[in-house]
Amino acid sequence: MRPWEICLPSRGVSPQGALHLACVLEDLGYGGLWATEVAGHDAVALLAAIATQTSRLRLGTAIIPCATRSPALLAMGAATLAHLAPGRSTVGLGVSSPGIIQGWHDRTFDSPLSSVSDALSIIEQAFSGEPTQYHGHVFGSRGFTLQNRPDTRPDFYLAALGPAMRALATERFDGVILNFLPRSRCKQVVAQLSPARRFEVTTLVRVSVQGEASGGLSRLRKELASYLRFEQYSRWLAGLGYGDVVAALHGSSGLEERVAEVCDDLLQDVSVIGDATSCRAQLQQMCEAGVTPLVIPDVPVGDMAAMERVIRAIAPVHGVIARTAALESTR
Repeated sequence: MRPWEICLPSRGVSPQGALHLACVLEDLGYGGLWATEVAGHDAVALLAAIATQTSRLRLGTAIIPCATRSPALLAMGAATLAHLAPGRSTVGLGVSSPGIIQGWHDRTFDSPLSSVSDALSIIEQAFSGEPTQYHGHVFGSRGFTLQNRPDTRPDFYLAALGPAMRALATERFDGVILNFLPRSRCKQVVAQLSPARRFEVTTLVRVSVQGEASGGLSRLRKELASYLRFEQYSRWLAGLGYGDVVAALHGSSGLEERVAEVCDDLLQDVSVIGDATSCRAQLQQMCEAGVTPLVIPDVPVGDMAAMERVIRAIAPVHGVIARTAALESTR
C-alpha cells in the first residue's frame, strides 16, 4: 500500500516552486510527485530537474498526450527519466481532447484507442533494444533504435475512463490513472480493474482542507461542473451510479447554471473535503481500498504558500501509512 502522492496543478507553479515542493514532499513522507502537461511546463523536463534533487519520491507524468510527441520521442523522454530516477519513474499517457490536439498542436485527433495502442507498441519495441518496425492505424515507426537504454524500464500508466480504454490499460499497461473517482466506489472499481499481475489503480483527487485556502468548495464545484460538460466524464460518473445527477446537469444551459446543479453528495464523493485530520483519514481509506490518490491541493492559482500549508497539513507522516512506507523502503 503506497502513501498518497501529490499531482502539481496545471497552472500557477513555477519550476523553482516545484523543486521546492518536491523536497518538502520527500521530507514529509509522501510517495511521489506527478507533473501535469497542458499549456505550461514540459512534464519530462520538469521531472528531470526534480529527479536530480530527490532520491525517494516516485516521479510521474499525469498526463502526457500521446499525440503531442512521436512515440519515438516519448520513448526517449521515458528513458531519460528512468536514467535520472531509476526504479521510481512512471510515464502516464492519455489521449487529451480534440481542442488541444487539433487546435493547439495541429495534429489529427483520430481513433483514440488505436493511437494509445500504437504508441505503446512502438515504445515497447524501442525499449527492447531492436530497431522499430511498426505500422499501426495511427502511428508507425521504422528503424528507430533507442540508445542508452536504462537498466530499469519505467512504468507506463494509461489515463482511462471509458470501458475500452480501461480494458486496454489492464491488458497492456502497468497501471491506470482515473479522475473524479467516487470514494464510495473505490473497492468496486479496483475489483473490476485488477488483472492477475502487478497493476496499480491511481486517481486524481482534489483535496480542500478547511481553513487553509479560501473559496475551496466553490472552486471544486465549478471545476466538476466544467468537466461534466464532456461526455466521457458524464458517462463515467453515470456508470458509477450518478446517472440522475448527470442527467440533471445536462438540462442546464450554461456553466453557471451547471455549477448550481452540482449536488453536495457528488461533490463530497469525488473530492476530499474537511479538516486536516478528516482529509488524511479519507485519503488513507482510499489507499486501503487499493487506490493510490494523486492529490491536487485545492488552492487559488499561484498561491504557493497555501499549497504548502495544505501539503503539510495532510502529510501521510501523520498516520500509520507513512510508517508502513518507511519500513518497506528499508527492506
